[in-house]
Amino acid sequence: MIDEAKENGLSGGQIAWAAVAHVIANHASQDSAPETYDVHAPLSEAQMQRVHDYFQEHLQGGFRIAELAAAMGMSRTSFFKRFGRTAKATPNQYLQVLRVEKAKLLLRDQHFSLIDIAFSCGYADQSHLARFFKRYVRMSPGRYRSKMREEGG
Repeated sequence: MIDEAKENGLSGGQIAWAAVAHVIANHASQDSAPETYDVHAPLSEAQMQRVHDYFQEHLQGGFRIAELAAAMGMSRTSFFKRFGRTAKATPNQYLQVLRVEKAKLLLRDQHFSLIDIAFSCGYADQSHLARFFKRYVRMSPGRYRSKMREEGG
């Protein structure tokens, strides 16, 4: 094809555009439709694992729904709806649960101060940690630590 084009006096740029046009024409004529997803369906296990991993990487900082949705190949709205159907929580609520779970693990080690635990879990300060911890665990971080010490865990 290239040799024929050169013989007909076409430049390199014209040859490149012809090649691009050829690829586009072949792609457009394929019978298969682009892959779509049901905006009402829950996320798959693999998608939820990707979301979970993303949140684990962003425990200490904020996250962007738009960034996460783009990584999943969805609009923000579709991702938000599908995530809610799957996790039965908003992305922020899910992140808070992960942060509290990390705090519970760290509270078992007496060497970590509450402020250190708060910072390592992405909270601005100790009271911020306490507020969310009480919401999800129904006791203060200090009480939880004491209870774990009493139970030997």
